[in-house]
Formats: sequence, C-alpha cells, structure tokens
Amino acid sequence: ECSRLSMAEVISTLRYFQSRGYIEWSDDKARISDHWFRHITNVLHRQHLLVK
Repeated sequence: ECSRLSMAEVISTLRYFQSRGYIEWSDDKARISDHWFRHITNVLHRQHLLVK
C-alpha cells in the first residue's frame, strides 16, 4: 500500500533484483546481498532515503 505498486510489480521487481544478485532470500525474507550492501546503502544515504 505505501508504495502504490501492485503486488505483481513488487514480485517482478524482486525477481529482477534476485536475478542480478542484488538480493538473496532467507526464511522467506529478502535481504540485500553482502556484495551489494555497501554500494546500495551509500546511494540511499546520498539521496536522503535512509532513516536514522
């Protein structure tokens, strides 16, 4: 609801991220892969999209 995306769009995006190696699944939860974590959090920080 908060993103105004349909469930299909969210699932499609998660599948794309997984295929590119950006996320990995653990216990039915997606998490940013170790390889991409620092880069992704740096980008989000520069765009003021992280909550402290």
